[in-house]
Amino acid sequence: MMDIRRAAALLLALVMIAALTVGCGKKQSDTPTDTPAAGGDGRTPAQQPAKLVCYNGSVTLRFVREEDTWYWGDDRDFPLEQSIVTELLATVQGYAALSPLPHTDDLSQFGLSDTKRYISLTDTEGNTRTYWLGTQTDEGQYIQPEDETDAVYLSPAGVDGTLSMGIYDMARLPKLPQLTADNVSTLTITATDGKSLSLTEGVWLRSGQDVTQWSGTLTEALGQLMLLRCIDYRPSTGVAELCGLTEPAVTLTVTYRAIAGETELTLRVGAQRDGGYYATVNDDDTIYLLPAAGGGAGGTGGQRFERINSISAPPAGRGCLTGETDARKGSDPMRILVVEDEARLAQTLAELLHRQGYTADISGDGLSGLDNAASDIYDLVVLDAMLPGMDGFTLLQRLRQEGHTVPVLMLTARSGVEDRVRGLDSGADYYLTKPFEPQELLACVRLLLRRTDGQPRQEDAVTCGDLRLEPGTFLLRCGQREVRLSRREYDLMELLIRSYPQIVTKEQLILKVWGYDSDAEDNNVEVYISFLRRKLEHLHSAVKIRTHRLVGYCLEVGA
Repeated sequence: MMDIRRAAALLLALVMIAALTVGCGKKQSDTPTDTPAAGGDGRTPAQQPAKLVCYNGSVTLRFVREEDTWYWGDDRDFPLEQSIVTELLATVQGYAALSPLPHTDDLSQFGLSDTKRYISLTDTEGNTRTYWLGTQTDEGQYIQPEDETDAVYLSPAGVDGTLSMGIYDMARLPKLPQLTADNVSTLTITATDGKSLSLTEGVWLRSGQDVTQWSGTLTEALGQLMLLRCIDYRPSTGVAELCGLTEPAVTLTVTYRAIAGETELTLRVGAQRDGGYYATVNDDDTIYLLPAAGGGAGGTGGQRFERINSISAPPAGRGCLTGETDARKGSDPMRILVVEDEARLAQTLAELLHRQGYTADISGDGLSGLDNAASDIYDLVVLDAMLPGMDGFTLLQRLRQEGHTVPVLMLTARSGVEDRVRGLDSGADYYLTKPFEPQELLACVRLLLRRTDGQPRQEDAVTCGDLRLEPGTFLLRCGQREVRLSRREYDLMELLIRSYPQIVTKEQLILKVWGYDSDAEDNNVEVYISFLRRKLEHLHSAVKIRTHRLVGYCLEVGA
């Protein structure tokens, strides 16, 4: 009977939804290129849009339009979700109806003094209009047309959320069929250890034993299969191996009746990560993420998910790499921060660490890397030397100056003695040059982790309404959902919770979160408040952040 329950747990593990976020894209230039003169009478090209270019400060995404379909400029075959591009296009086209704000020579208050982020729209006649992107606040996002250096506009619709997405986040996911007892003809689930579960002519067999009495539970689980997100499009053999898909732990094959007749679906399920399992669909090599049971929102930290067991568990030690791991057994795994702007390499490193039992998070630029590294929730930081926003050497110096002692493994393509000396003098604990072997990286990780005690932090959580803020993990929870906060997001939320129901002024927030000697201004507070509001919406929390105009903010607890 336990075997049957485990088989049912396998299916249920494949159907619970968790939201994850990993950006990926090709790094390009930070300025628009091949930009002809602007055309049309408004602030957008007059003709039909033909090309859209977005640059978020580190990654450029190009989209081209043919007839009524948008394509990713780097690969026409990529399954681009049309609604994402059309919604972004509608926002940009809406800029033409905006009225300029009162003139000012101080662009810094709008985040436009040194911005490199932009959106460029080109029409079918070759006319191009480029907009520099400033700060996104509660009221909207500040923009400046490239050819209007003395004008600033406020768009009610911000685009920061879309620009933070990688191209894989924009992939159109295959829709898995709604499987029921009425439309499933045959089903077979096979594990690497030879165990199997099958359905033929209404009879369920588990390794030859009739288990039809459990058909209701099994069929219910099948009917809820869905994909969370795209992990890698056209992956290399190495990536597939890291994801456990060269030797899938489980292969599920279903024949079902559809409108077009008998149809077959094949799912190959590989390694587990926080929130789900890697999988491929039919003959497509694209790697997707299936949800795992008990997944929290955000898919990192918090509850650890059970491995596919019973008929699905891979043999102990199976994987693309072997060797000792220092990941804790019987407790929370050690947490590692990867600060790397090359999205593909960052994801590969994270998966390599996941396969060894560690928890790995990614920061794609120096500023967010510093913010997260300074949170004191990580046991180790893997740091690239060349980063947008702030280079790795500066990040490391700032980290040490602020008194943070977390071990740092620095990665760089520079192999000169002077660079190694600079890295070590900046506070690095070890220096590894690219390219490197995975086994060498893991050996360095194990070496540096021996310096940490590996004990989870036991600080008390703070609560307000349905929210729970955990100091040890920087997690904000609401029921079964969770999101991780950056250091400043955490400090802001903690201050608001501890002050509830009192109003906290912007001056108090700047003083206590940024420090008395900081250059932070009101717009910095507004940006982080907007970040927190979006995360509260994602959590479906009844707690809201209320703005008291010209004063500050406080929390409100709804029903």
